[in-house]
Amino acid sequence: MERERGLLSHTHEMLARYNKKTKSEVRFFIHSPKIMNKKNSKKRRVFVAIFFPQEVYDELQHIGKVMKKAALCEGNYIKPENTHLTLQFIGEIPEQEVEEIDQALLKISYPQCEAKLGQLGAFIKKGRVAIIYVDVICPYFSTLAQLVREAVAPWVQKKEDKPFVAHGTVMRVKKVKDTDVVLSLLKDISIKPVSFMIDAFVLMESELMPEGARYHQIKKYQLK
Repeated sequence: MERERGLLSHTHEMLARYNKKTKSEVRFFIHSPKIMNKKNSKKRRVFVAIFFPQEVYDELQHIGKVMKKAALCEGNYIKPENTHLTLQFIGEIPEQEVEEIDQALLKISYPQCEAKLGQLGAFIKKGRVAIIYVDVICPYFSTLAQLVREAVAPWVQKKEDKPFVAHGTVMRVKKVKDTDVVLSLLKDISIKPVSFMIDAFVLMESELMPEGARYHQIKKYQLK
């Protein structure tokens, strides 16, 4: 009987030590600096794009005035200076991964190319106009976009198989009075075919604010 009591006491003591050790190990794992740093690291919403010269923004401002006067739809007009051509939206990533993306983009070598503004168009979603945009015409954009997409693929948060469409968003539409009338108007608006050189692309950060997105340039990459 005494022997059994002794064994039982020893077993309880061993279990107590094990539980104490296990809790300590779990506590260490949870509060490990590496785990905590990864969990608490700042997220940055980033994308790769091409921004336009001033003469393009001047034409976009003219387009906005014409559309506002027609008043056929409601939504958010993109500030001309914020209009850009997205090569790849990456998403929200830990801040420490920005340097890795930078190194991947630095490996891209591509020549400068000429582009020009095309006509207005619209992306249709669920039978109505969702986005109004202006075409950006350049036969080399798709190749450049493909190089960028391959370079940043490991960090892209949401994979999409949509074909690349070179465009600059003019307006994000919330309400349309008559879709057919809006589409007809877009065809009738005369666009000055502004020509310009593409000599760089940029890695950008987007901060979503109540009044709209704010953009900050992280790094600029010159084309050859």
